[in-house]
Formats: sequence, structure tokens, C-alpha cells
Amino acid sequence: MQLVKALNREKLLPEAIITFLSRIAHSEHPLVLFIDDLQWIDPASLKLIDSIFFSDAIKYLYLIGAYRNNEVDFAHPFVQLMERAIEQGISIEKLQIPPLQYDAVATFIAESTIREKAEVKELAELVIRKTDSNPFFIRQFLNNLCQRNLLRFDLNEKKWLWSEQQISMLNITDNVVELLIEHLGRLDPETRTLLHIASCIGNEFELETLAKICKQLLMKNT
Repeated sequence: MQLVKALNREKLLPEAIITFLSRIAHSEHPLVLFIDDLQWIDPASLKLIDSIFFSDAIKYLYLIGAYRNNEVDFAHPFVQLMERAIEQGISIEKLQIPPLQYDAVATFIAESTIREKAEVKELAELVIRKTDSNPFFIRQFLNNLCQRNLLRFDLNEKKWLWSEQQISMLNITDNVVELLIEHLGRLDPETRTLLHIASCIGNEFELETLAKICKQLLMKNT
């Protein structure tokens, strides 16, 4: 997550954020700040978090950071920052989030399909076997079933229908990246071309920028 870019869009400097946090986080009104995807943190955002960690002006702040454990090692800049913070006496607790348990998966599927948990027992167990209870993968897997019409809403019966047998026979990868690649492969060529160009720009861009690049490429190829 590129935190500083978001701040710059609002014309705010890190120093202003430090001042802002110091004014609103106090004993009667503690503040919780959650930052996701720290495995992709950029240097500027890391510097800002460093300032937050070691600022004497900020108190009563609870900072929660999330990152993918398999993409972060001891040499990762954020891990090194946490180690320095621990050495300075800052209290840091590390939690490893385990895969979802059956009850959570069954509840999610039951609420998504407007069914009772008992009705989705076999489907929930099948989804767990296919996804290893990874929350992100569960969502992608269910979307994939909908796209294949293996999980569909029947207008006549007015309820969601599926076949555990058909789903169990589905030859689908248990790798999230491969599943997303397969999903991209089913898009039409024009959409894939747009995504290819957009990926070269970066993870954030204006639609106008993409339109200008596409126009230039079109003029070049004609």
C-alpha cells in the first residue's frame, strides 16, 4: 500500500499527518490505524510509518499492519523497522492468521447463497478441500463457479443451486495466481490488451492516462 501517494493526492505532507495524529489520538480518544498489504510497502510510506513509530508527539495510537507472511522475510524493510521499534521499547505483537475454520466457511457460503448452514454442509466441505480455507481463494473460487454456471441463481425456484458432484469433478488449480491467470484468459482480447497496457503504467493511474496511451498506440499501429 502506497500510503504517501494517497496523502499527496490530498495535498498532505507526512509532517502534517504526524501533527494531525498527535492531536486526535489521546487518552480519552485513542486511535486505531490499519494498514494492509505491507509486503508491498514503498520507501516513502515506510519512512512515514517510521516517523509514526518513533514520534514523541504521538501517543495512544494502536497501529495494525497486515502482510502476506510468505512474501516477507527477515531482510524485508518493514520487518527491520519492527525490530528497531522493539529494541526501542515499543510494544509489538505478531499474530499469524490461520486458515478459516469450517464454521466460518459454512457461514460465509450460507449467507452468500441465502441458505441455512445445514444446507451448504457438503458445498462448504468441498470448498475447503479446493481452497485450503484461504479467504481470498474462497471468494475467487466461488466467483469461478458462478462464471462456469456451476453455482447459479434459479429464477423459477428463486434460490441458489449447485451440484457438488460437478464441482468435485472440476479440474481447477489450487493456486490463487494460476486461478487468476485462468480467469484473465477467458476475457476477450480487447480487454486483455487494456489490462496489459494498464499493468505497464502501475497499480494506480487515471483513466485519462490509459486512454491517451491507447490512442497513441492506435495511431502508431495505423
